[in-house]
Amino acid sequence: MVHGSARGGRGALLLIILVGGLFGTLTSGVGASASTPVISAVGGLANVQGSGVSSLSVSPKTQGDALVLSVKVSSATATVTSVSGGGATNWTRLVSFQDNASAVIDHDLELWLGTVSTTGTSSITVNFSSSVSSNDIELAAQEFTAGLGSSTLWTKDAAAGQSNASSKTIASPPLTPTETGELYFSYSRSPGSVLAGSTSGFTYDQTADGNMVLFDPSVSSHVAPTSTQSPANTSAAVGALLEASSASTSTPTVSSLSPTSGPAAGGTTVTVTGTNFVTGVTVSFGATAATAVTLNSAISLTATSPAGSGTVNLTVTTSGGTSTTSTADQFTYLSSQTIAVSSAPQGNWVGTYGGSDYVLAGWNGSSDLTHLPDATLSLVQGTRCLWADPTTDVRALESPDQSTREAGCWYAGSELELQLSFSSAYSGNLELYALDWDSTSRRETISVNAGSSPQTVALTTSFNEGAWMVFPIIVASGGSVTITVQQTGGADAVLSGIFLDPWNLVFDSEFNGSSLDTSQWSTGWFGSGITQPVNSYEQECYDPAQVSVANGELDLTAIAKAETCDGVTRPYASGIVTTDGLFSFTYGYMEARVWLPGSSEIADWPAFWANGQSFPTDGEIDVLEGRDGLACAHFHNSAGAPGTCVSGTFTGGWHTFAADWEPGSITFYYDGTAIYQDTSGITSAPMYLILNLALDGSPSNTVPATMRVDYVQVWQH
Repeated sequence: MVHGSARGGRGALLLIILVGGLFGTLTSGVGASASTPVISAVGGLANVQGSGVSSLSVSPKTQGDALVLSVKVSSATATVTSVSGGGATNWTRLVSFQDNASAVIDHDLELWLGTVSTTGTSSITVNFSSSVSSNDIELAAQEFTAGLGSSTLWTKDAAAGQSNASSKTIASPPLTPTETGELYFSYSRSPGSVLAGSTSGFTYDQTADGNMVLFDPSVSSHVAPTSTQSPANTSAAVGALLEASSASTSTPTVSSLSPTSGPAAGGTTVTVTGTNFVTGVTVSFGATAATAVTLNSAISLTATSPAGSGTVNLTVTTSGGTSTTSTADQFTYLSSQTIAVSSAPQGNWVGTYGGSDYVLAGWNGSSDLTHLPDATLSLVQGTRCLWADPTTDVRALESPDQSTREAGCWYAGSELELQLSFSSAYSGNLELYALDWDSTSRRETISVNAGSSPQTVALTTSFNEGAWMVFPIIVASGGSVTITVQQTGGADAVLSGIFLDPWNLVFDSEFNGSSLDTSQWSTGWFGSGITQPVNSYEQECYDPAQVSVANGELDLTAIAKAETCDGVTRPYASGIVTTDGLFSFTYGYMEARVWLPGSSEIADWPAFWANGQSFPTDGEIDVLEGRDGLACAHFHNSAGAPGTCVSGTFTGGWHTFAADWEPGSITFYYDGTAIYQDTSGITSAPMYLILNLALDGSPSNTVPATMRVDYVQVWQH
């Protein structure tokens, strides 16, 4: 049944599906077991269309109804930012898809999911990223039931979006359920009028704008429904699979977080694993509520960290209570980049630190032993000392020729300050050696300021055996770096050596020319020609035809194209390149300049990463992977995959993504800012580089889509 205004042509469509609980008992049906809720439609399709429409009156019948919201915005830029009302709680985006199938106008197609907590007449309100007052918008609503009432838990199994070439057939996204009896819902758009199809089990409802809502409430195997149109034209569709289950009323528990740390400013997307998560769940970091919560299933949810400090417990609250805190739910706010501290190799610096650029404090009593071709050192505040000359104590710094050792220092009663001035640009590490030679009581804080945010290390325990610290710095020609040592305990502030370790470019791919440089890169994943995806979550085959080089950049393009790889036919084709067998390295700074797919958020699963030959033993460094619209960095090893995801705008332009892989640490940088550091179980195995654009339907698949790469570089000391 059609309600509201008549068909008005191309525009923006907002569609609401109400999934309710009108039946009090479960029945069994085709593909359903006795324990599988049976979903069925209730009532007809409500529908309204017009310019600037942003609300729809609905009247959900039962608490526990699921509201599936579909949005089509007749704009190349406007997207949905939030949904509220309709008696529903916890609105969650299922899929966002930028549809440019029509040469006439672009659209943003989205699906959202909510759950009804209040019945009766109510209005659903949709908010957009920009004004849509002149955009044509269509709203619709349909109700279903799972027979579970207020205890219903609705979760997304899969979702995708796709553009279709000109044809009389309009394909909705092919999806495969993980459970039996799932609800498949799709919305199909065409510049013309979409007509009913004949896919078995599906109900077709034409909207007022001439588009199509189609659904099957009992899907138990792979499904690829179609609609029709005449004459042939381009089209697009979004689709989602939803499953219903009975929510637990028990107290929730939290067993793990990933990642377990993030910036103090907040914005880290944390995956929470546990039990008894239900609709209406809330999450807190300490005493502060998370800024966004998405319920994935009864055992998984994601939450975005608010701003905070220190280490806090993450708690999950439902109608069954609040999770008990433990070490498993602790989240640490990183106030700044963490600098690793190590006593090794004590005074044996030659061959490990500094290369040929060094300053050994007080080596000559009243002066230092210095070799700095492109920099000068000034002792701004402090005095030189010479504790022992010579000595065989391995804590003392050795001479450059390793023939002798001396224990010298710079010191000051409360604050020691030194300054390095550079005559030419410098990019590399600044390495410092501090030694409490004659006591165990000194404590101090060391700060390095290269002109941006200071990097700080607090030595809060004895450094009588020596303490090495490595600070990555970038300094322009004529620039300077200030080193400050603040006494916090013991006699005075001390420092014994300064070392510079510049980077050397060992791999440089600028993607000049008209074809891939096969001396650096190969296509395919462990094979040639059309090859398998990297893992089982991916829905594409890797096809060399989707890899191109032109205009000084590498393009990896994902399209909707059925291809067979590894004996399986998959609905998409995309591109991958690797340096496996051509270039590998141990330790260094890897960086890529990338234009990521997507508009308001990252689309699909683009990635820049390094991999060892034996996973997970040799480790995997994910410098960048676009996950659920966010930019994420992780280090995988046998113990797990710690990391972080950061919010921000990483689409619509070029951005740099880098990782500094050192012995004992990996520090990740996005656009020159350190966003995360890992110091646990760091691999020393050789790594090769990978660039790929995968599709796994999380949160959706956007095709066609292109990952553009300007350059890839690796630097080593």
